Amino acid sequence: MTSPYNAGYTVYMKVTGGEDPSSVPTTSQPDPHGPKYPDGLLLHDKNAYEGFGAVEIDGIDNTTFGSEEECMQRCTAYPMCGCALFERSTGRCWRRCECDARKMTSPYNAGFTTFMKRGGETKKCVLPVATKFVPRDDYPAARVVWSDEFEGDTLDADKWDAREDGIVYNDELQMYKKQGNTHLSDGVLRMSAKCEKYRGYNFTSAKMHSKRLFRAGHRVEARLKMSKGRGAWPAFWLMGNGTDVWPRIGEIDILEYTNCAGEVMGNLHYLNRNGEGALNTYKMPGDDVQKWHQYRIDWTSDGISFFVDDEFVGHAVAHDTYAAWPYNTNEYFIILNLAIGGSLGGFCLKDGAEPECNQTLDVDWVRVSELS
Repeated sequence: MTSPYNAGYTVYMKVTGGEDPSSVPTTSQPDPHGPKYPDGLLLHDKNAYEGFGAVEIDGIDNTTFGSEEECMQRCTAYPMCGCALFERSTGRCWRRCECDARKMTSPYNAGFTTFMKRGGETKKCVLPVATKFVPRDDYPAARVVWSDEFEGDTLDADKWDAREDGIVYNDELQMYKKQGNTHLSDGVLRMSAKCEKYRGYNFTSAKMHSKRLFRAGHRVEARLKMSKGRGAWPAFWLMGNGTDVWPRIGEIDILEYTNCAGEVMGNLHYLNRNGEGALNTYKMPGDDVQKWHQYRIDWTSDGISFFVDDEFVGHAVAHDTYAAWPYNTNEYFIILNLAIGGSLGGFCLKDGAEPECNQTLDVDWVRVSELS
């Protein structure tokens, strides 16, 4: 029930009987109050995002700049398009298929308008051929050029910068501390999120940046396990280094887990996705994240391939423009962190629900290898 005309109405939901749920259409019918768009329905603050009620059909993640009318026309004129996503602040437009408004529950809805075309797509939704790049399971010349096996009892200050900069991103609930939230024992680094008051926040946690920078042409991997408490958001990722601001600088999320969704995933953030509307590269159930798994990317000038336990799970093809692919231009540093709440970790914290205390992210090793 995502009509823009909700105010002033009350809906009675019958407990028994009613229509067969399977008969509810997955595509919207025309909006009788919208003569400006007679070919469909406008849903304000709904994001037709991959994995949340839509499938991407623009093979090069095509974005155009223009008016809302032009975005709608792009969809109505294309048989494979079932809905179009328009970002009101920038004029960007994305075409989608297999659109289902009921599943558009992305945490990044604000500022977007989705146009649901009358009857949906008229041509079978076929995923784009994303790349000519064939991922390799092994590079014979790969050699480790940087690693941390976390031996000893203190963090290696020559390799890592333990962060406490006082900055909180993404509406997160923790303050990162330089000391007190990491512990090394038996060759494992444990990062802990605690319920404790510090600098105006009710939670503390740990975040680390690698001091070495890396470019395309490397494999980046780690062996990790993590707790599954409510509100936790552990991540293993890369952030671009340079003068450009985010998202233009680029971000590579090798592993993100959120208890809210119960999933592990990989994502890319860059200018053409407006950062928050990330390109999802893989998504899989997070039922056993409490067990050890290896999360890896093979990052070349052709694209970035994602692996879990050495099994290929997804990839993204390189593009020619910096706005669509900063990953062949910039150097990147590794980040390990355990956030609490926030846009991805906290969207299930509703009706007074609090994050669980004493969440952990365990790191057995981190390795970077040079690829041939």
